Amino acid sequence: MNRRHLEGNLSDQCRKLREYMGGGDMPGIAAPSEIAEKLSEGLFLAHSTSPINFEEICKRGQLSSKAEQAMEHGHSLSGNHHDVLNGTENSVFLYAGPFRYSGPGLSLSSSCGLLFAPSLETMERENGSASGFDSGGLGNPIQYPGGYSSARSFLEQHAMPIPEHREYLRLAMDNLFDEPKHYVDGTGPKFAGSLGLSGGDARRWTHEVRIPSLVKLLGGHLQAVFAPWTLVQREPAYQELFELCALEGIDTVPTIAYDFLALQRACFDYLRLKRLY
Repeated sequence: MNRRHLEGNLSDQCRKLREYMGGGDMPGIAAPSEIAEKLSEGLFLAHSTSPINFEEICKRGQLSSKAEQAMEHGHSLSGNHHDVLNGTENSVFLYAGPFRYSGPGLSLSSSCGLLFAPSLETMERENGSASGFDSGGLGNPIQYPGGYSSARSFLEQHAMPIPEHREYLRLAMDNLFDEPKHYVDGTGPKFAGSLGLSGGDARRWTHEVRIPSLVKLLGGHLQAVFAPWTLVQREPAYQELFELCALEGIDTVPTIAYDFLALQRACFDYLRLKRLY
């Protein structure tokens, strides 16, 4: 997808959302608010993972796409792999917001996380993309409307450029949610919106940002690192990353449990500390 196509999608989605809010018994388009502008512009990019995966990330010094990881191990992804079917196998996935998804089912293993500054989007603006939903959930558990041949087709028609997707995020915060901060705390939108998505969970309306191939941890955009303190004390790879972060002025946040909910709570506390929530 080239940038012109992404820009066209963004304009189309903003227009459709405005039309949606002005149709039928809807309240009409809301005036822009300072809080939605502040949140949409300032929210960090989040990636959470398990302790085992995080150890590998620490050793590699980067987040890698599924295709990059497969290549490192001397093989390629199957054509039936979910990301291959969606055309996202070369992407590193991040959320614009707090840590949102722990993994399949009720996994408690995603207890480590990374936050990147919005500046990462500006650096990757020519090749990255975003969507107003988690592409990995399309089809199951998030249902997309009829008229599309596949989840990939729906994604391609709704992918937006970075960092400009935050314009749509601001519009959604001000109009679909009772309060803009509900996008952050996971309360969920009051109105379904114009994308036609249904089912699933918070991934249905959380913005996903896709960066091609890899994201270096010490590439100038890492904002904060979260990990259970017991692992930081015990595992050399964790220790080394925390020490490097201290030297680089990157925030480190030791958590108290091997638990995704503990990771989320630590993230909310961090966002409050940075006056973003």
